[in-house]
Amino acid sequence: MKELKVPEAEHYHRWFGLDLETAQRVVQVQELDPWDRSEADWQVLEAYRVAMSKVMTKLGVVSDPEILGGEPVIAGTRIPVELILSELATGRTRSEILHSYPSLPFDAVDTAIAYAQNLPAEYPLAQLLSEACETSG
Repeated sequence: MKELKVPEAEHYHRWFGLDLETAQRVVQVQELDPWDRSEADWQVLEAYRVAMSKVMTKLGVVSDPEILGGEPVIAGTRIPVELILSELATGRTRSEILHSYPSLPFDAVDTAIAYAQNLPAEYPLAQLLSEACETSG
């Protein structure tokens, strides 16, 4: 296995409520080729998936393979978190975004921001949020 990425494990521990040992194991297992994973490895990934799903649901974000191939979307819509963050990164305001996508709930922009803020910095959505903050700031 590759060297452990401790900040990512700490993130999983802090944000998804996994105990630190499980969080470290998740990082290690994610580095493995899927064909090399044991049954115990798959169980660790399932525990991570369940914990992540609970947090996403609490935030108002869902990821369902039947909706846009599992891309994170605002609950009750087919509007991806990435789209909202992209709109912010181009300089659009909350009001403009909500006007352009009338099916979005009023707090959808805040939901997208909160979701991206809690991802490790190297994730594309976290990087997109950083771009959006630079544009608005």
